[in-house]
Amino acid sequence: MGYSYFHYPTSWNNSFSATVGFSRNIKELWSISLDGGTNYVVSEVTVNQLVPVPGGLLSVRRQQSNYNWGWTGTVSLNYTGEYINGGLSYSNGLSVSPGLNGAAQLNSVALTGQYRFTYEFSSLHSISYTTYKANSSNYSSNVVQQKSLFVNNGFRYEFSREMAVEASYGYTRVSCPASTTEALNCPASTTNTVAERHVVSLSFYFQRFLFE
Repeated sequence: MGYSYFHYPTSWNNSFSATVGFSRNIKELWSISLDGGTNYVVSEVTVNQLVPVPGGLLSVRRQQSNYNWGWTGTVSLNYTGEYINGGLSYSNGLSVSPGLNGAAQLNSVALTGQYRFTYEFSSLHSISYTTYKANSSNYSSNVVQQKSLFVNNGFRYEFSREMAVEASYGYTRVSCPASTTEALNCPASTTNTVAERHVVSLSFYFQRFLFE
């Protein structure tokens, strides 16, 4: 069971979820896991509404309450070998829509992999595709229709069970299509706004086992 709260200047969401899951080994190296259930979202959104007045229309802001039932969950297929580990997963749920000042329904597919050259040295690979969607009066005061592609490749060296270092390169591409009927947080003069990010990172990890 879980609870999430998303608060923005023009909207807030309370999300209650309940899921049940299981995992099972299909074969010696393959396994599947599933965690799914339902969520209930109570949201308060500030929307603009056109009201007839003498001489034309007046845009006024009002509060709109929503009560929505939905489903949430994650399913994954995993492979664990001597040199190769990997997984393919799909997730659905309510999440923060990055940079769009609101919450949205998330759908994400991710593929991850690790190839171990030696016991200490391995390569890491991941790719994911995520969509965020919400109406202007549902979870957010803005229309949310965002698509994100993330690719990351790197190397990991483990000095011991307690210390490791990772070097990686990540690429993110975000697409935000414009709408002719409702305003998005994208330039209105374009039909498709795309942002790209390139990140090179070096990370050092240290952990200490308190009990063994």
